[in-house]
Amino acid sequence: MRSILGRRFYKRALTVSEQDTGDDLIALLGRYSGFRERLDLEKAIADRAGIDVSEVAVISAPPSVMKTQVKIGKTDVSIVDPDGKVRSLTRTSAIAKALQSREPYGWTVQVACPEGRKEAVAKAASKVLGL
Repeated sequence: MRSILGRRFYKRALTVSEQDTGDDLIALLGRYSGFRERLDLEKAIADRAGIDVSEVAVISAPPSVMKTQVKIGKTDVSIVDPDGKVRSLTRTSAIAKALQSREPYGWTVQVACPEGRKEAVAKAASKVLGL
């Protein structure tokens, strides 16, 4: 609680983007998708980095998202244009259209740790994840 109140948050040590994710990594992360399994992955990274497991946090996209190209569904927001016609927001706004067609995550896995441990954790996570 003190870390949160003192705004001492974990920093991102490693991020693997969707473009850099192969079938081997998807299969590996699939084995670690459960809560207990994810703790095992965090422990493996912490052990390799030589730090306590409480100093490593792993976040991964859901396995279903990693295996398919999930797009955000159609935006069901209608607006009245200046001519008084009701139109879809995505037909009126390029920003709304871009938000609708973007990938929901953009990353597959992220590993975080305290600021001073980033280099060791990034190296350990790369080894454990086979990157």
